[in-house]
Amino acid sequence: MGVSNPINNTLAEFDRAINSLENESANWRKVVQDLQASTQETISGELTDFAENTINAAGAEMRCNATFINEYTGYEVQKKILQKRNELAQSLGVSARTIPAPTPVICNAVPGEIQLKGNQPQTASIEFYGYYLDPNRLQIIAELNASAAREANIDNPDSLKVINRELAGGQFDVSINLGQNGISGNLLKVIDRIILKNNNQDIYSIHVIHTRAEPTQARVTVNFRSVYIEDDADPAGSAEVDFTFRVNSQTQTWSNSNASTGSSYSVNKQFQTTLSKEDTLSIFVNGVDRDAGWIDEDDPLGEVNARFAGSRNWGAGSHSIRSSCPDGCYTVNFDVDVDWIE
Repeated sequence: MGVSNPINNTLAEFDRAINSLENESANWRKVVQDLQASTQETISGELTDFAENTINAAGAEMRCNATFINEYTGYEVQKKILQKRNELAQSLGVSARTIPAPTPVICNAVPGEIQLKGNQPQTASIEFYGYYLDPNRLQIIAELNASAAREANIDNPDSLKVINRELAGGQFDVSINLGQNGISGNLLKVIDRIILKNNNQDIYSIHVIHTRAEPTQARVTVNFRSVYIEDDADPAGSAEVDFTFRVNSQTQTWSNSNASTGSSYSVNKQFQTTLSKEDTLSIFVNGVDRDAGWIDEDDPLGEVNARFAGSRNWGAGSHSIRSSCPDGCYTVNFDVDVDWIE
């Protein structure tokens, strides 16, 4: 006994609707309306309610725009129609039908790129949002920076590399950990792009943006060029002056046995120290007129105390600083050079 025409027609219209949704899942509303009109089945309301519930459920978890949500809903409606079609086919002794498994879709990633400073990723993970995601089926592929990979002695630097790291998550979002608990900074240093694949098909890619790490240490050189004796504090004419120069914990001395007021003298005392950004550069100078047996003993020419913070580049440049001038007086001239080393 053959299948009656109305039922046969309904089965055919189910198939037509399934085929339409396979090509244009986003037009599910029109497909449902056409199915209702062609079969006289009271299915439109049921499918529409199902679709709206699907949208609401997906919208709570899926961080995609309306176009992506509509396509996802279309596939879910297609599965619902397929279920009804196969129930009808079973009652008629007709073979069941299948549809292809859905391809995973990623609509966006947060953040949208991997920022790498030196070998430090600036985020702990990357979140990928979409639907039909399965962290166990997605493969992480690295597109290498050929020159960086050669420098790191990586074989075949021009080829794609599989990264053996696990993704976490569910059907609407998956994540990749970066740094110590995931893809290390040293590995990211040789990667230009990370690609997610499913069954050898590219699903999504994200670029690695390389920037140099800010240096944290510097080699600081202080060069005391000269002192200008404004007042040698010696009533007898020329004076024997002694100077102590100290940069942080380093000390040097300089003397002149025939210094006189109004004269400038080359010193050329150089210090070098390595400082971290949090360290302070401390400069101290003390000048004394040695009176060598005169009744008033030694005469102080004063001190210079200067402190420079790393946040201000330790005062890099040239400086002329006048002493405290308690008796005699002088001005010390020095340069500070900063060379960041890492």
